[in-house]
This record gives sequence, structure tokens and C-alpha cells, in this order.
Amino acid sequence: MHRNWTVHTKASTTFATLVAALALIAGLAITGASTAAAATVSPPPVVPNSVNPPAGSIMPRFSDSRPLLRASADEFSVTIDSAPTVANPGQPLTITGHTTGFSPGNWVNAWVRLPDGSQFDDGGVITDGNTFTIPMTLMYPGRNTIQLSAGTWPTEQWTAPLNVDVTTTPTYKKDIGGTAVGVLYHNLHGAPVIVAEADPKPWPRWTPSFDIYKPNPPYGHDAAAAQEIQPNVYVGFDSPVAGSGLFGLPPNSSDFLTGIAWQNSG
Repeated sequence: MHRNWTVHTKASTTFATLVAALALIAGLAITGASTAAAATVSPPPVVPNSVNPPAGSIMPRFSDSRPLLRASADEFSVTIDSAPTVANPGQPLTITGHTTGFSPGNWVNAWVRLPDGSQFDDGGVITDGNTFTIPMTLMYPGRNTIQLSAGTWPTEQWTAPLNVDVTTTPTYKKDIGGTAVGVLYHNLHGAPVIVAEADPKPWPRWTPSFDIYKPNPPYGHDAAAAQEIQPNVYVGFDSPVAGSGLFGLPPNSSDFLTGIAWQNSG
């Protein structure tokens, strides 16, 4: 009697152990499946903007012949999908591309290197998905190089550099002071810089200045000193004071310039 009870108890214990083991295996399988599914659909976190990076640290890597991909290359990248090969000075153009691994809401920035080697920030966009379109404006005749970055310094990702040839045929805006077309870039320290084309000087001794419409208070017109860097191509700077019109404009702005004024310096 005791023996039969003992045998029955062992059998019951064995059966209960088997049921528990099967339940555990099933639970692990369900948990594993849920974890795998979550890992597949869960996007990586949004990469925040850099906070006070060292001056000049965020800059294009035009010397690279291929995209700069770090240890996370398999998970994170940014790629240019389409861009024009030729553009006119001041002609708005668009660059399309895509990111891999980044969440929507990340910043993609456009950079340009002028034929003289100067490097500027031409603005960017916040992505709402994996694909994006960035507006750019090129001004300097000759071979301009563009490059896009995504992410945050110092682990941002870069596209391969791409060349765009800019012609010598700008479409000027007309103004009583002269004709000019330009774009506002930011230099590598974040300061606004005008790059523009203008009609030829009336006389060799005359010096140019840009006629700028200030979109921010106080409204009105102002002048920015301009320097000729090649025939009919000028670079200018606005007064670097708080409230200055140009300091309130983002890169790639182009509606601030109404013309160019000439002054006889002789």
C-alpha cells in the first residue's frame, strides 16, 4: 500500500515536472519571439544635436573619397541618391538621399566646398522618415563639392563627396543700385556669409556693397561690405551685432539680397 502510494507519487511528480518544464519552454519561446519582434521594429533613438562642440569640429570631410563610416557602419549611414551635375549661380536645386539606422527626427546637414577651397554650411532638414530632400544653392562658378552629414559630432556619418559644376550664367535680381544674386551660407563657426554674383563694376576704383533687406526688426535696408574674390563674384559680411538682419537668417536664404551698390573710392 505504501509502495503503491510511493510509486504513484513519483509518477505524479514526474508528470508535474514535465508539465512545468513544457510551460517554461513555451514561456521562453513566447518571450524570445516577442523580444525578437521588438528588436526588429523598434527604431534607434533620435540622435540629439551637438551641445557646444569645439569650434570648427563640425566640418565637412571633403578629403575622403568614400563615406566616413565608423564602428556602427552596418547600422548607421547617410547616402546621396540624386543630385544635379550642373547648376547656374543662384539657381535653387534639391538633393535627395536616405539614411539607414537613424530614427525620424534626425538632422541632415548640407555642406559645400567652393572652388577656392572655402567650406560652408548650406543648411539642412529634419527627416520625417528614412528619405529626405535638401534644398541647396550654389553661387561660385566652377566645380563645387557637396556633402551631407547625419547624426551628432563626433560620431556623425558622412556621404561621399559629390561634384556639381556651376556655370557662369546667373539670373540677376534687378534693383536701382545694380544687379546681383546671392545666397547666405554659414561659415564653420556659424557666422553668416554672403556669396554672390553681381554685374561688372562701373569703374575700376568703385567698391561694392550689398543692399540687404532686413526681415527682422528693425525692418529696412542695410549695406554689407563686399569683397571681390574673382571677376563679378563677391563675398560679404553683415555687421555682427545682435538683431542684425543676416544673423536672424538660416543658411541657404536668398531673398535678403535686393541688389548691389557701388561707391567711388577714388
